[in-house]
Amino acid sequence: MRIFLGIDIDDTTRARLKTLTSNLEVPPKLRVVAPENLHLTLQFLGDVEDGALPAIAAAARTVATASAPFELTLAAAGTFGAARRARVLWLGVGAGAAELIALADALAQALEPLGFPPDERDYTPHLTLARTRRPLDLRAVVEQIASPNLSMPASELVLFRSHLSSQGARYERLEHYPLGV
Repeated sequence: MRIFLGIDIDDTTRARLKTLTSNLEVPPKLRVVAPENLHLTLQFLGDVEDGALPAIAAAARTVATASAPFELTLAAAGTFGAARRARVLWLGVGAGAAELIALADALAQALEPLGFPPDERDYTPHLTLARTRRPLDLRAVVEQIASPNLSMPASELVLFRSHLSSQGARYERLEHYPLGV
C-alpha cells in the first residue's frame, strides 16, 4: 500500500482553493489537483506492507502528541524548477512554515528506525495545485495567482493512502492524530 503523512485542508480553505483553481487559465496538459485531494505532504513513505502500519501509526501519534496545533497561511504561487519549464505548480506557506518543517523533521527522525530513510532534499512546505508529466511554461499561470493569503488551522497529522489510476490519484484518510493531544 502506498502511503504518506501530511496535513489535510479544512473545508473552508478547500472551497476557496477550488474557486481559485477553477478560475485559472491553464495549459491543456496541466492537471489541476482535485479539491478533495488537496493536502500538505510532510513525509512520503511509498509502498509499505500492511504489517508496518502499526509502527508507523505509533511514530506518527508520538510526533503529533509532541507538536502543538498552529495556524498556517498559504501564500505566493511557485513552481519546482524554473517556471518556464516546470512540472508542478504550488502555493507556498508563509506563517506556519517553521512548524511544518519541524513536523517533517520530527517525522523523519521517528520513521528512520523503521526503515524509512529521510529525504535527501530539504523539505519545502507547499500545497500542490497542479501537475504535468512534461515540463511546461507556467509563468502565466503563476502570475494569475495573486498571493491568496489563505489561513487555516493545522490541528492534526493524517496518515493517507494513495490510490493510483489512469484518472489520477485519489487519497484516502486512513488515520488521524490530533496535534498536542
